[in-house]
Amino acid sequence: MQLFRIMKRLKTAFFVFFLILLNFSSVLMYGAPKPGQPRGPMDPPNEELPIDDHIVFLVMSAIVLGIIIIYRNKIKKASI
Repeated sequence: MQLFRIMKRLKTAFFVFFLILLNFSSVLMYGAPKPGQPRGPMDPPNEELPIDDHIVFLVMSAIVLGIIIIYRNKIKKASI
């Protein structure tokens, strides 16, 4: 049982390490963008992209999802 806990923690630590390493390598690969140039292969050049389009729908869906998760957890605890 003790070995299982150690292996689980070790597996989580390796996963986090490689995830962080992957993020750093992708950030360092492109470097700092120059003004007027795209930041990466997927970014369109010189376009302003609004980030607040349909934010109301995003917030509403987050609230509904939160209510559903809380409701399901209460039902599971009540049935035990």
